[in-house]
This record gives sequence, C-alpha cells and structure tokens, in this order.
Amino acid sequence: MSESPLILAIETSNPNAPSGPDPLAGPGVCLLRHDEMLAHAALEPKDRHDDALLPAIDRACTQAGVVPRDIDRVGVSVGPGGYTTIRIAVTVAKSIAEAVGCGCVGVPTAAGVVRAAGIVGPSLVALAWKRDDVWVQAYEGERPVESGRIVKIAELPGLSAQRTLIAEDRLLEQFEHTGAHAAPIFIARAIAEITAAMTPVNPVDLLPLYPREPEAVRKWNALGR
Repeated sequence: MSESPLILAIETSNPNAPSGPDPLAGPGVCLLRHDEMLAHAALEPKDRHDDALLPAIDRACTQAGVVPRDIDRVGVSVGPGGYTTIRIAVTVAKSIAEAVGCGCVGVPTAAGVVRAAGIVGPSLVALAWKRDDVWVQAYEGERPVESGRIVKIAELPGLSAQRTLIAEDRLLEQFEHTGAHAAPIFIARAIAEITAAMTPVNPVDLLPLYPREPEAVRKWNALGR
C-alpha cells in the first residue's frame, strides 16, 4: 500500500434523509487520499442503488483519473439505516475489496454522523426510528461510550440530557425536546476520513448493522417454519 492510500468511501445508509446545506451530503461515494477529496459522485434518493451505485463509483474513478485496482481501501457506512441500501452497499464494498485485493472497513453510520456534525462534547445519536422506538448511541466527541441499542422514543429527553441530540426533525416532533440538537448529516467524506484511521477486516467479516430483525425475517419466523 502506498504511503497515502487511496480510499473509496460509500455512504448510502439513509438515502431519504434531508441533505441539509452541504452540497456533498446525502447518498454518494467519494475518493480520498491524504485528506484530499479527489472525487465525489452523488446518488439520488429515488435511484435504485443496485443499479446506480457501481456507475457512481465508476464516475468517481473517472473524475479522479484512477481505476479500481488503484484503490487501497474501501470504507462503507454499515448502518443503522435502510435495510436494502445498506445490504447493497456492503455487498459492493466486499466485492470490490475481493476483486482488487484491497482492505475493507465497515464504518458505523453513527460515527460518520458525529464526525460530520463536528460536535466535540457529549452527544446522543438517534437513528432508524420506527413507530415508537429508535436506535441510540452515546458519544464523547468521536468516541462511543456505549453500545448502540433500541429505546422507546419517550426515553429520549432523559437520555439526551446534557448531550446534544443528533436526530431528524421528524423524530424531534414526536416528543418535547428543549435541549441542544443537530440534524444528522450523512456524507461520504466523513466515512472516508474514519476509514483512513481504522484497521481493515477480511471482506468476509464485513457485516451490516441492523438494529432490528428484518421485517421479512420476522414474518417468516412468525409462520413457524
């Protein structure tokens, strides 16, 4: 591997989340080398990511003037988030790593959100909310201080006391929140920067982070088969 590895980062974990003011936020891929972003290719939330992700990676490589075999490490946002988009992104990352023989890194989506938010103090990331519960993980700066877990939305005011709550506005509307808060930003560059500092794993060991049992699995198990 070169002294300054070429990193491909994939962030498609939450394709329908508001992108905010950053033009590079939202689902997309980027190429990073030594803290310099060489290329970025966005995906539209309406895109079928099984059709659009590889062409986006190809566009980024063309923009940067590189080919896939030049990639030294692939980092992918592994969730929590959308079941299908995460599964596709992880599969593509593993396939590229296997094909070109490069390193592979699974980046927790919450870590990317904290990096993008730039919050130096304590925070609580809330993702993948559904009905009356939500997945949360507490951070001190960029260091997680607990494992992520599912909690009831009604618990968020107490859990986020003295912490900046990073959550979508639509979630904040579900309860009365009076403390500091910030919207989550999902951006490929944050995933690339974290990837640079992580130890690669065998692509076989790269797995999505699903906070709940997939609905299809739950319904299948309910049939008693």
